[in-house]
Amino acid sequence: MRLPAESPAAWSERHRATLLPDHLATLDHLAGGDGPAYVLRTTDELVAGTLVQAVDDLTAGGTPLAAAGMQLAGSYAGLMSWWIGVALLGADAAMVVSPSAVSYWCHPDGYPDRLETSEPIGAVVPPGHPWSTHPGVRIASPQQVAEAAAHSAIVAATPLVERLHELTRAGRVGLWPEGAGSFAGAAVYQQDIRVGRSDLQTIDDALALPGAPWRRRPSLRLHSVPGGAVCILHKAGCCLAYTTQSSVDTEFDEDHQAFETAFPPERGQPGYCVSCKFRSIEEVTRMQLWWRAREAGVTSSGSPAP
Repeated sequence: MRLPAESPAAWSERHRATLLPDHLATLDHLAGGDGPAYVLRTTDELVAGTLVQAVDDLTAGGTPLAAAGMQLAGSYAGLMSWWIGVALLGADAAMVVSPSAVSYWCHPDGYPDRLETSEPIGAVVPPGHPWSTHPGVRIASPQQVAEAAAHSAIVAATPLVERLHELTRAGRVGLWPEGAGSFAGAAVYQQDIRVGRSDLQTIDDALALPGAPWRRRPSLRLHSVPGGAVCILHKAGCCLAYTTQSSVDTEFDEDHQAFETAFPPERGQPGYCVSCKFRSIEEVTRMQLWWRAREAGVTSSGSPAP
């Protein structure tokens, strides 16, 4: 295991800094600090009412109804799918959780940035895995472990996807690729897991699960760069973010201004995301390599290098 822990239940807490590197400071209220008032929501609470309010808030701000569904699917089902994908790569295990065992820490702005899981947490692991003798752990072939991870993500996300389909009329065909893209995204932006080609195959094996609710699978590619390799994600879906008002009327920071200089938007063309299925693989590769190079030039103070 590249991200070891003594048990499936201990894995997430032990590796919180890896799983949530950008959000630890904002969670200081959990230890009695003065951080923002996050709220912990169970899956049942999300389905019963929180998602209704979230959809209303987004549409009141000008987000089209279908885009609100996609955004929330990416936020909630996507976070769960990503967590299971990281566990597949880092723990060599498929985490098995029921929807009722998953809760989400929700930022005051309405999005989740941390998972909480309650026991029991099961796992499917390959032979010889350190967890193989733990209660609730099943041993299977590597292929079956990968497929079990995708199945677990689907089971955990299904109540959320179905509720968002009801609330926004966004099609399941569009909603589910947001989860699949996040699952594949577990191989991207990794600092503590050195991702190789076998990892990309593991992700693809998982997403090829027979009967999975997505019609097409996202793709991952490795590109050699100075200092290592970069993983490029090409999604199989579109989050519809380009249809929102914020995509037209946003104040860009220095990094995004530099990106627009490097990749000027074409007049009359939608502002698709840098991993969107509507961009060619060549275009998403150029854009994502630009971002990785930009991030590699960040100074120790956190500001972009000149």
